[in-house]
Amino acid sequence: MAAGVYRHTLGRHPATDRIARGVIDRVRQSQWVRSLASPLAADGALQVFLPKLTIETTASPHELREMWSQTRQAWEQLGSERPFHSVLTEPRYLPSTFLDAEREFWQSGESEASVLAGYLADLGPMKLEDASALEYGCGVGRMTVPLAGLVRNVTAFDLSAPHLALASERAAVMGRGNVRLVLLENPLEADFAPCDLFYSRIVLQHNPPPIIGHLLRSLIRALKPGGLGIFQVPTYGIGYRFCVAEYLSSEKSSGMEMHCFPQAELFSLIAQEGAHLIQVRDDNATGRPDLYVSNTFVIRKS
Repeated sequence: MAAGVYRHTLGRHPATDRIARGVIDRVRQSQWVRSLASPLAADGALQVFLPKLTIETTASPHELREMWSQTRQAWEQLGSERPFHSVLTEPRYLPSTFLDAEREFWQSGESEASVLAGYLADLGPMKLEDASALEYGCGVGRMTVPLAGLVRNVTAFDLSAPHLALASERAAVMGRGNVRLVLLENPLEADFAPCDLFYSRIVLQHNPPPIIGHLLRSLIRALKPGGLGIFQVPTYGIGYRFCVAEYLSSEKSSGMEMHCFPQAELFSLIAQEGAHLIQVRDDNATGRPDLYVSNTFVIRKS
């Protein structure tokens, strides 16, 4: 067999079977061949070309409600037990150590809002101070409150009442009266008012793919003509698959889930809803570039 592979590859017969086996072994151990067999590139991130995943991205209204109910239950629990750590999963933001790290937590939101403002200024022609903004998945208001200092008003949605209670406290402490917080109890009845900008980061990834797709359609429809949407979604995960029936019948853990939505289907969804892509950038929002490809999308409503 080794001699046949040698002959097929090099176009000549080997002098001996031993030589053929030696050459093949050296090729197999080469860095180039190992890189083809591994999903990781040299920098530890995933390769560009990876096997297609099996992901169901649509579901019936009943299935969407069931998935939403399960997701909401998990986040209500997280909001009660470890609200700040569920937003940024670093040990210092656990309840036992949060007081020592509270300033850093809120400062991370200030920094994120500042970067966003600079980016939007470069895009133009939106006047940020006159814009109505929508944040989906506001959590405890880490980003909501500083964003409110940049725009005319912010309407912020979340599915967890405990998180929203803390967001309300933060807005009051910081004197932000232009923040409206909304508990989203059913994604099928989401009433997103027209807005100039919507923003969602490290949020959609914790929802099953059909929920991700449904929410994004609703958010894009809420954009005014010329409005901008900026959102983050993992688009690939090693070994990830999603089947609606299997998901609904499986036992759920109490922790947060990580989900993906295929990038090509996102492109199609954006176009179908009357928007166009401005930029797609890789990010490290999952914290595991060795397992996930995550992208930040910037879109504009036509």
